[in-house]
Amino acid sequence: MTKIYAGLGSNLGNKRENIVRAIDRIDAHEGICVEEKSGLYNTTPIGGPPQLDYVNCVIGLETEIEPQTLLKV
Repeated sequence: MTKIYAGLGSNLGNKRENIVRAIDRIDAHEGICVEEKSGLYNTTPIGGPPQLDYVNCVIGLETEIEPQTLLKV
């Protein structure tokens, strides 16, 4: 198994719920086990067009999935 850290973010709809659902879906995927979750943080976008603030977090997971396949999850 390989240890991976991934950043997640959402700035549309129910941002916090989107993050929670994403973590649940990732954890339910065969070959992936979410082992760590940071707190949720509100962040202001930098650059680009005007947009809503983001909710971000980091998850730590163990996986046996190849990197290119993991990006599609």
